[in-house]
Amino acid sequence: EELEIGDKFPAGIKVTNQDNKEIDLSAVIKDHHVVIIFAYPKASTPGCTRQVNGFKDNYEKLTGKSDVVVFGLSGDNFKAQKKFQEKQGLPYDLIADDDRQLIEMFGIGKQPKGVIRSHLIFQDGGLVEKRVKISPEVSFNEAVKFVESL
Repeated sequence: EELEIGDKFPAGIKVTNQDNKEIDLSAVIKDHHVVIIFAYPKASTPGCTRQVNGFKDNYEKLTGKSDVVVFGLSGDNFKAQKKFQEKQGLPYDLIADDDRQLIEMFGIGKQPKGVIRSHLIFQDGGLVEKRVKISPEVSFNEAVKFVESL
């Protein structure tokens, strides 16, 4: 079932990061004031590179003032995510959602295996912002605006 604004993030959801390590995403979202998950279609492509670097360049603004965690997300496997993270020097985890668990839950899938560029913001465990079909720049700029308004 697709998550909508106001919904709590479900318990028991685990994901894999770029290091092929399991993250209990449900616990992260429950235990932090704000969690930003931005999605991009494919690692190491031009628009996606602009988006991840926008979040990297604004990382201090996003995480410096408040209890904020940032994740990138795509349908790439962990090896592609690791290569992308290392090449761009990213300070945050990239979720390898090659089983499309989150992509489907967030309603950001595009057939056959694509991902619609978007971002979701969870505050105190609930979904408070969901932007789908946005530019890389709107994604990170809107996230910064949200955090600065806290």
